[in-house]
This record gives sequence, structure tokens and C-alpha cells, in this order.
Amino acid sequence: MRNATKIFYRQFDGSHQSRTIWLGWVIFLLGCFLAGTSPAIAQDKQTEPEGDSITIEATLVTIPVIVTDAQGKYIQQLKVEDFKIFDNNTAQQINFFDAADAPLHMALLIDTSYSTSGVLKEIKEAGITFLRQLRPKDKAMVISFDSEVRVLTELTDDPILMERAVAKAEIGKKYGTRLHDALAEAIQNQFKSIVGRKAIVLLTDGKDLKSKLNEKAVFGIASETSSMIYTIFFMTESVVVPPDASKTEPDAKAAPSRPRKVGEKQSKEEQVRTLLTDIKARREWMEQKNASARKFLDELATTTGGRSFTSEVADLKQVFRLIADELRTQYTLGFYPSEDTPTSDRHVLKVEVARPEVVIRARRNYRP
Repeated sequence: MRNATKIFYRQFDGSHQSRTIWLGWVIFLLGCFLAGTSPAIAQDKQTEPEGDSITIEATLVTIPVIVTDAQGKYIQQLKVEDFKIFDNNTAQQINFFDAADAPLHMALLIDTSYSTSGVLKEIKEAGITFLRQLRPKDKAMVISFDSEVRVLTELTDDPILMERAVAKAEIGKKYGTRLHDALAEAIQNQFKSIVGRKAIVLLTDGKDLKSKLNEKAVFGIASETSSMIYTIFFMTESVVVPPDASKTEPDAKAAPSRPRKVGEKQSKEEQVRTLLTDIKARREWMEQKNASARKFLDELATTTGGRSFTSEVADLKQVFRLIADELRTQYTLGFYPSEDTPTSDRHVLKVEVARPEVVIRARRNYRP
């Protein structure tokens, strides 16, 4: 045994570092001996749960819910037992319930693309009116978007900073409306780590141009958020072609007597010329774009449990008051998906309330 000890020591001899390592092993083995166990068992005890406790890693799925009667009056003072949640048609236990009048976290997204130049002043005035309705504990941020997405102020409860941010919103110098990218900025970068009541108010004519994300991608992002999205579509008498295209002077002689519909096997130059020279083609093109924009905004709001509005600029103040009142009557439910829930790429959510003739608006799906 003495010879073995000499050999062991000789293997680690030769440097201060080796002696330190050897001494560490001696202390470790001595500790195991005093504890009455072996090193292997000591390692197991570090990871073995005490008693019957089990650690499960799961993500809480939160669902903001608005409940109204048939006349649109908000129903308040509901209890957790009044609600049921279904995930892919499987009933879930409600692990979180909040009906308190908690502080709001708002994101005001303002379309500053070229098409809004005629109404931006009124939009900004209405936006400031909306922000003035927030209470001292509420927070808001302001984002503008055109060919670029600009965070004019991050979340703040300072009303002066909010109003200054709205005042800074200006028409973009380049042609573009990065609507999809602005939504992604608010949801993924600004609101992702925020806990509590969250809502996005989007003021736009709904026509995206030059975003990095397509429509399918932005719907995927929206379905994963617990932020309600309120969309406000406003009609604009906009220039329907880029400002640079105005260099192509209208030429009545060059315009065909019976112009084809825009986009029907036309080059971009031909599309621009048709829009500049043919009033009927331009009107039909705008109607088609407006219909598509409204559909997109409606589906976006519905996906998140929010609401969509089609409003003249003069009605925006009333719309903002309605949104602020609604958010203060919101319920928030949460659950950890049960093990017997059928899995899929996107889970369908359904909320039921044990009250007759109620209208429920809630988040409709999520990705696990």
C-alpha cells in the first residue's frame, strides 16, 4: 500500500498545479468517505428529486379574452369557474386567471408611407388624444413605418415622451410601406418579454410594400402573441404609383384606347403608365387593393382576439376611446398544455363561458 501511495504521488509530482489537483482529489474522496457513500452515489444524489417532487418544463399559454352580451355590453366580474379552455378540442385546466384592472402596455403603429400624406396630421392628433386617455401606470410606445421601421419611443409611462414621439412621425422620403416588418418589430422585439396586458393599435391603409416578411409569415407571428391587435383602416386618396414614377409624364396619345387591367401581362413601366393615364383602370386597381387590405386587417385582428375598424379620420377619437375602454375589461387566462392534448404544428384554441348569449373574442391558436 505504501509503494502504491508513492507511485500515485509520483505521477502527480513535478509542479504546483499537479499537487493542487492531487490535493483536490484527496479532499473529495475524504468527503465521500465521511458522508458514507461513493463518488458515483454522491453524483446521483445531486440530480435525484427529493420526495415526490417532479420538475416539468412547460410554457404557459396565455389567452386574452373579451366577453360581451348580444348588444355589445362588456360582461365583467366573471370568475375562473365561468370559463373553459380547449386546446385542439381537449379541455385544459386553467392555471392562470386575471380579471384585475391591470396596467396596459400599448404599441401605437403609425403608417407614414407616401399614401398617408393627406391625412397624417389628423391621424397624429387622434393618436395623441388616445395616449392622453392612458392612466399613470399604463405604458405606451410609438412606431412609425414607411420604407423603414422606426421606434420613435420605447415603452414609457411619460406622457410627454409619448406625445413627442407621435409628433416626430413624418412621411417617408422613399416609397414603401413595411407594415409586416413593423408588426414583427412590435411583437417579437418590443413585446416578447413583457408580461401583462398588451395591445397593438395599427393605423394604416393596409397596403404592404417592400417588407422582408410576407403575409403568411406575419400571420404566423401574430398567432404566437398574447397581444391583442386592433386595426384601423383609413381610406386615402393616394398616389397609386411611386413618386419617382411621376417622371414618366402622362401621355394621352401613348395610352391605349382600351387599356388592359393593371397587372395583366404588363411590365412595371406599362402598369405605371396605365395608372397615370386611365382613370377607370386606376379606380378599379384601388378598389381591389382596398378590398385586399381590409381582408388582411380583419383577419389579423380576429386571429389575436382584437377588433378591426374601418373609419374616417374624423371618427378616430371615438374609436380610440372604445379600444381603451375595452382593454380595461379584458380577462387573461393561462394554461399548461396537458399531456393528452393532440399535437400539431399549430394548436387551435377555443374559449367558452358559462353564460347564455355571450360573444367571446379570444386568441384562436398558438404554436407549441
